[in-house]
Amino acid sequence: MKERAWKLGFRSPMNRQRLHYLLKQSGFYSRMHAYEYLIGFKGSIIGVMIVSPERDTATLYTHEELEPQIIEKLKNCIEAVGGTNLLVKHVEV
Repeated sequence: MKERAWKLGFRSPMNRQRLHYLLKQSGFYSRMHAYEYLIGFKGSIIGVMIVSPERDTATLYTHEELEPQIIEKLKNCIEAVGGTNLLVKHVEV
């Protein structure tokens, strides 16, 4: 069952919930609503991440420059549930 859910990527509600759990385990603040995650790190909100079930990708909309290790941690969480890519888009606040 786990392997089949992993192959479903972000189409699986179980995988989206697992991503939420992995983010928290990796030191992020995570608030999940369907395909959207409010992401925080070290006491600050760093952005909103939206996962795409059609492409199994995630897009992080952020207002600040993130350290490479933060992006790498996010990518590891995404790949652990069958996601394929993390796009980072900078937005004005």
